[in-house]
Amino acid sequence: FKGTKAHNTVCLDGKDQARQLTGFIWDKPYKAELEKVKQSSDRLDFRTSHEGYRRLKDGVTHYRELIVQDDVCCLIVDSFAGRGVHEFELNFHLDPDVKIDMDNEWMVLHNGRESIFVYNPNTCFSIINGQEEPLLGWYSPAYGILQKTNTLSRVTTGSPEDSCFMTLVCFNEINLKQAIQIQEQFKEN
Repeated sequence: FKGTKAHNTVCLDGKDQARQLTGFIWDKPYKAELEKVKQSSDRLDFRTSHEGYRRLKDGVTHYRELIVQDDVCCLIVDSFAGRGVHEFELNFHLDPDVKIDMDNEWMVLHNGRESIFVYNPNTCFSIINGQEEPLLGWYSPAYGILQKTNTLSRVTTGSPEDSCFMTLVCFNEINLKQAIQIQEQFKEN
């Protein structure tokens, strides 16, 4: 679970963000940067980037922006700049104890008494559990132990400028309407 697909981020063309030389050594560290931090009384907005995929023939920079509103919802925006046509794969790995229910355009993730709501219009996320090729939908509580779990996965192919993932996560059912308004505001900007 040391490759990019094993983390809650975007994998480009099935490749890792850094090139692996040996089991525990990565080649040529890439530049990651905090580009923006903006805070107000009810909102925190920050944006980061990394150049791990610039090494590819048609290099790409990955940007991730998080907008946290009133500590009740978070909009995660993955966008890209670069050349060519690529496959972009976004994965969110869930703990095996998390149960998934569907509620119209929302996935409701339950863990005990806590629930998180993930906006899932047009079932843009697939649920992968225990896939062997490629390895996805697994959890390892200790070295050498594998347990099936759910991974939320989205894949799109296109140019970097035309490819973007917007993931809206809410921590309280009462604030779903507010969260959708935030997502609409972000689309307008």
